[in-house]
Amino acid sequence: MFVIKDGVLQEYKNDNSASIIIPDDVKIIAEGVFAGNKYLKRVIIPEGVIEIGNGAFYHCTSLSDIVLPSTLSIINEDAFAHCYKLRKIDLPASLVSIGNNAFRACHNLETLSIPARCDFGTGIIDACWSLRIVKLPSDIPFINADLFSECSSLECIDIDADENSKYVSENGVLYTADRLSIVRMPTALAQGDVVIPEGVIEIGEGAFAGCDELVSLHLPSTIEDIGQDAFKDCSSLAKFDVDGGYLTTIDGLLLRGHKLLACPPNWNSKDNVLVVPDFVDELAPYAFANCKNISRIVLPKHLMEIPQGMCARCSSLTDINIPEQCDIIPIRAFLGCRSLMNIHIPNGITRIEDSAFEGCSSLCNVDMPDDITHIGAFAFADCTSMIMIDLPASLTNLGGGAFAYSGLVSVAIPYSVQSIGKCAFACCPDLTTVSISPQLSSSPDSSWFWECPNILLP
Repeated sequence: MFVIKDGVLQEYKNDNSASIIIPDDVKIIAEGVFAGNKYLKRVIIPEGVIEIGNGAFYHCTSLSDIVLPSTLSIINEDAFAHCYKLRKIDLPASLVSIGNNAFRACHNLETLSIPARCDFGTGIIDACWSLRIVKLPSDIPFINADLFSECSSLECIDIDADENSKYVSENGVLYTADRLSIVRMPTALAQGDVVIPEGVIEIGEGAFAGCDELVSLHLPSTIEDIGQDAFKDCSSLAKFDVDGGYLTTIDGLLLRGHKLLACPPNWNSKDNVLVVPDFVDELAPYAFANCKNISRIVLPKHLMEIPQGMCARCSSLTDINIPEQCDIIPIRAFLGCRSLMNIHIPNGITRIEDSAFEGCSSLCNVDMPDDITHIGAFAFADCTSMIMIDLPASLTNLGGGAFAYSGLVSVAIPYSVQSIGKCAFACCPDLTTVSISPQLSSSPDSSWFWECPNILLP
């Protein structure tokens, strides 16, 4: 049943057992030993085991009960990912490391307490839909709001404030220790109308991400700033209320002076055209991100720049003007604008940064000026309606994956291009014609046209 070598459990010969006790001479459970086992319901891991390998119990869909030893030091990435029936797991105080995605998609996991002095990776509780309570180690130095992605039942983020100088939990909400900034609002607490306490001056980056039942947000007079993508996937948020102070609202938009901070994701009007007030001279990063109803945005012509992620995931956007004074299309500016068909990029724009138009699946016409020198990584990736693109003679650099998964049929790469990143045109099945300079074609990278069946490089 068990194949063990030098203390390493290397293989489990499945006998359809629902309950097993791992032998006492095991010190390490190797990678993927039980992965995909649909029969296991209960596992007892004995004292002496110090490490659980990558994906050791990955997708054990019947596993509901597991006993961990007090000697365990390391749980590697994906170790218990997709164990859908696992409701509880007691992590021992000896644990020092939890790998990326270790408990990802454990849909029935209800509580998790991470011990002190334990480092953990990204995505460890992503998509744990039933998770209600998370207790974080008191010595944790940094908390990213993304840690709680897709935890739709989360009611309480607990941390021992007496032992931590950076964070505090109050009524389940995670704040910085001085209580001036909301780090993360548990999703289950952000339903309907939510009131932010007086004294809070900032809503942190991604603080309300995924709070899809939040309808309106009442902000105190002390609020000064909103972090980037603070309301990502808050699909029902339609209204901001403010108590005066630093912020104001105009036509549903949240502003501080001449800076537009945010537009509620469920903003709508009779014609779904959003006209930014002419006095606005600055937009915050992700200012219109996730606004699902807006079809057209009219920006003031005097704007000097557009920010990172400005219209990311604006799924209904079909029309927007880019002011003439801008010189860059920034990172993720129009990421996932899947209704955008045409875009005019004005003269003076010199750079299109990473993922600027990634996922714009309807984009078929790009009016690109002669000033462009740089197209970043994945800038037009997954633009499946893009059949043709006229690259300007000024272009010198083409980033990795720039046009990957696009609908391109032909492309002429200007002689001015000095470098092409890996997989720049990968997975373009309709690409049949490519023009490329001798200096590049003399030493091509085989990944440029990977999975492009009609293109053969010398």
